[in-house]
Formats: sequence, structure tokens, C-alpha cells
Amino acid sequence: MSARHTCGCCITRRQCLKFPSLSALGAAAVEAAAKPKSKAVCPDYVDAAGLRPNPEVRVAATFLEMPRPYWLGWPGTTCELDKRQKEYGACLDKSVNTLGIKLAMEQKPVNDEAGVTAWTAKLKAGQPHGVLVMLQSIFCWKWAERVAKETGIPMLVFAPVGVAFAGHLTNHLVYWIGPMLGAAVAGLLCGRLLMEPEPPPPPGKK
Repeated sequence: MSARHTCGCCITRRQCLKFPSLSALGAAAVEAAAKPKSKAVCPDYVDAAGLRPNPEVRVAATFLEMPRPYWLGWPGTTCELDKRQKEYGACLDKSVNTLGIKLAMEQKPVNDEAGVTAWTAKLKAGQPHGVLVMLQSIFCWKWAERVAKETGIPMLVFAPVGVAFAGHLTNHLVYWIGPMLGAAVAGLLCGRLLMEPEPPPPPGKK
């Protein structure tokens, strides 16, 4: 019969079996803490593709530009037509893929009256649900208006900064003369009614 140990450095077999169990629990806790949390979905997010029962939506699109070469820009910068058209086209492709829209994009920009006539006839024959026109010159507004009137198809016009400054408006002299006259009248009223007149110079001084 063996003698019982009384020192504090020895452990029983039951105590020894506790160590693998505690190690397994610790490893599981570390793995759970290290696992990446799933990204919460915003409650206000609305999937655009789910707003309609997946009908076929066909959109025809093109760039409208003037015959090259021509300069497009504003003070301090210029607009590179090919670079911008590539950028806008990539954004458009991403949007139509997200929304499930069939896009018929013209291979080359329309840049003259003959091109507008040919594209208008193509739209009348194909009858897309919508038309997207991307302007590359302020002088192309007339072509966009012509296509909209002759086809009767709903049109969306994208006019970046630099080509959207009232090129489609008539009587545009009003927008030039009106602000200048308004500024002149405001200056006269401010000088005569709101500002105090300067005091006269002291006697003996000019």
C-alpha cells in the first residue's frame, strides 16, 4: 500500500484531466473573438433592382459633340473629350448592370446633322423605353431638343459643368443685361438711401 503524498506540488489524475478541457474552451473563445463580424446592413438601404418586377428596360444612349477639333473647358482647365467619355461610359455601364437595364450605346459620338438624322431614325425604328444624351458641347442642345421632339421618347440629358450654361435657352441677353442693371440700381440705392453722406469739410479746408 502506497503512502499518500502531502506536498503541494503533486496533483491528482482528476485535476490533470481538467487542463485539456480548459485549453479547449480557451481556444474556442479565442477563435470566436478573432472571427470577423458580418457587416451590418443599413436598415434604410433599398435595392433598386427590387423596386420593379424585372421587366425588360431598354435605353439608347450617345454622346453629342461638335465636329473635332474644338476646345472645351473654362478658365483654368480644359476637358479632354476622350478621357471624359471613357469615364462617363464606365459609370453608365456600372449603373445599368446594377439596375438590370439593357443599354444600346452608340459606338461613336454623334457630331453633325447627318448623324442626328440617322440616330433619330434608328430610335424611331427601335422604340427604346428611354433615351440618354450626354452633351459634350454647349452648342449640342439644339440636337438634343430635336431628337426629343421628333421621337417623342422620354429623354434624360446629362450636361457636365462647362457645357450646361444656358446653351438651350432663348433670349439669353436677359441673363446678361438683367444682372448688370440690377447691380447698377442696387449701387445707386445703396449710395443715396442707405449710406450716410460724408460731412462737409471744416471751414478753411478744402
